[in-house]
Amino acid sequence: MLRSNNMPKTNKLDDDTGLVDGDPRRQPSVGIVLVHYNCLEDTRRCLASLEQLDYANTFVVIVDNASPDGSGLSLQSTLENSKVTLILNPENLGFAAANNVGICQARAHGAEFVWLLNPDTTVEPSSLSTLVESIQSGQGSIGASGSKVLYFPDPESDTSVLGEDRIWSAGADIDFEAQRLSMRGNSEIDTGQFETSGAADYLPGCSMLLPFSTIDLVGLMPEDYFMYFEETDWCTMIKRAGLELRYEPKSVIWHHFADEKMQEAFSVYYYNRNERLFWFRYGSLRQRISLVFRTVTQTLPRTLRAFMSARGTVHAPVFRAHFLSCVDFLFGRFGKRRVFSR
Repeated sequence: MLRSNNMPKTNKLDDDTGLVDGDPRRQPSVGIVLVHYNCLEDTRRCLASLEQLDYANTFVVIVDNASPDGSGLSLQSTLENSKVTLILNPENLGFAAANNVGICQARAHGAEFVWLLNPDTTVEPSSLSTLVESIQSGQGSIGASGSKVLYFPDPESDTSVLGEDRIWSAGADIDFEAQRLSMRGNSEIDTGQFETSGAADYLPGCSMLLPFSTIDLVGLMPEDYFMYFEETDWCTMIKRAGLELRYEPKSVIWHHFADEKMQEAFSVYYYNRNERLFWFRYGSLRQRISLVFRTVTQTLPRTLRAFMSARGTVHAPVFRAHFLSCVDFLFGRFGKRRVFSR
């Protein structure tokens, strides 16, 4: 069940370990970065939950990615909290680039850690302090730490009626040999099967805490994906730099995520194009040749036939998006695709 955000703020001091406590004078400063795009109510709900954190030494940087609905300007007119900074990008720069703007702003404000958080999340009070403790306990060996992410309960779903929590992500695994990526526990009922803290191959960018020492080592989030797979690439860079990615189940956030949006043409284009880019970038020569060969001889003709058959129907934009994702991958066209801009 969803935990209450009105829990009392607790002091987490452990004098023997020297880990984070409830005194902001002794806590490392954390900059919380939210990338906002046409999601005013989500962002407001997220900010309200952040006010309940038991970790005091924080500030928030909201980066509005030129929201066409004007919600960035609406935020500007309503924000009263001095601990919240709003940056209005002149255009939609993509997820990675907007996060990088926020990361640089957090550094300029003196943050020692940056917490990348989706605005369509609701956080539990101890979610951040647990992540900070996780990284501190590694004494420099942990490059980033991520939360257990649960679907926000849908009041009309069977699981909500039964009072069961459904997992969105409990960390993720990457099989580079099979070129397969999977989020642990996705859509499973949370029965305690992912309650052990441990290493992950990548951490979803909806809740990921990094010390700036990690960013100094590997650089900012790669921007050539525009959206989808940028944090997967970044996490791979962190692991290959010799640092651990740590999944922390006691850090819990709720994701107001609709799976249906992944079936939209916009998402289909960027996900499929960028998935190929990721596997090509990290594949062996044999895997790269095989990926290109399959794309040319199998996927491209199949998606073209599907698009031609679906012309004039509601499904045509999705098949067109998949077809163009293959074409642009083959021709090395990455970053923002104007025809798939919002």
